[in-house]
Amino acid sequence: MTGVEESRLLRRRQSRVRRALHRAGWLRRSNVLRALRRLAANLPTTGNDVRVFHDGDMLFAQMVEDIRGARERVSIEIYMLRNDRTGRRIARALCDKAREGVPVRLIYDAVGSLGISGSFLRTMTDAGVQVVPFHLVAPWRQRYAIFRRNHRKTLVVDGRIGYTGGVNFGDQWAGRKRGGASWRDSHTRVQGAAAGDLEVLFEETWFQETGELLGLPRRVTRDAEQATTLHRKHSLVYVVASRGGPDRRMRRLFLLALGHA
Repeated sequence: MTGVEESRLLRRRQSRVRRALHRAGWLRRSNVLRALRRLAANLPTTGNDVRVFHDGDMLFAQMVEDIRGARERVSIEIYMLRNDRTGRRIARALCDKAREGVPVRLIYDAVGSLGISGSFLRTMTDAGVQVVPFHLVAPWRQRYAIFRRNHRKTLVVDGRIGYTGGVNFGDQWAGRKRGGASWRDSHTRVQGAAAGDLEVLFEETWFQETGELLGLPRRVTRDAEQATTLHRKHSLVYVVASRGGPDRRMRRLFLLALGHA
């Protein structure tokens, strides 16, 4: 078969797929097909157990419980780390786990966590927590970038349980009974293969900041089909990392969801 014939065959196949998707009601315009193809680079995982939190006290309690139950590793990327009651609560759990010999790695954003005390960080490093700042405010450094910040708020335990959302480690999100401000935000706990996708993003940032390639083993395969608990939905989860720019994947994902609503 010649190159021209192969090209014609490919176009015919694409046309059949496009017509089938239109008939099924998946597509309203042909350009959506191109967007879907681009999004295929971020394939979802299935069989995830997903829980959404809007209450900071319940969220922090669950986080501490999962950290205490860690057996292999704890991986954290956080924008805002505060030396307040909530921050110290999370730090104590991390220190206790590190003293048990479990690898605990923490990346905090140098601007989001601006003002955090050196003694607070030393308490964690002395306990064995590996603490790495993201883009220190240091113009003399080679990779200094004041406006390029890490706004991720992720926690992954043993590669099996992952958290992500809008909540940082600070009293602003704690309840008023705990001396917090009860800020309303959303955060998600996922148990399943999606946690491994979150940890891949952590590994990328860790390598970027330290030059160390961790190579953490994946504990839940991406083709896992069963949810971790029977009473919860077998959720389909996308983990999308957007670096900004005109080709933003998160933007396309939102637009596709809105277009099909």
